Amino acid sequence: MNLGPLEKDIMEIFWTSEKSDARTIYEKLNKSRDIAYTTVNTTLSRLYEKKLLRRRTVKGRGGLRYIYWSSDSKKEYVRSTIDDTIGILLSQFGKATIQYFSDNFNLSKDDIKVLERRLEELQNE
Repeated sequence: MNLGPLEKDIMEIFWTSEKSDARTIYEKLNKSRDIAYTTVNTTLSRLYEKKLLRRRTVKGRGGLRYIYWSSDSKKEYVRSTIDDTIGILLSQFGKATIQYFSDNFNLSKDDIKVLERRLEELQNE
């Protein structure tokens, strides 16, 4: 899943820290860019809907608010995104994808077999 620039900046904060609320994220982002609190809040909600963030409701001085945290580590997110992208390439271009990777990335025979098995799995779905 591709991230927009603001989504990426927000996820970078979560990948390097623990749980946080919208106000704290806004304050961190507002140091380096001119941004509205509502924009941050909306983006956090969208990242939650995309299942990149988790959240829980907590009671505070000003009422109810959400505390957010990352669903996965950055490493897990990158791995999943690459796996999804390779799956799309294999689905759309089949063996041409394997040939491209083989020609350009010095793949071993075992690596090629992994891609061929993945292609077979996709074709059997």
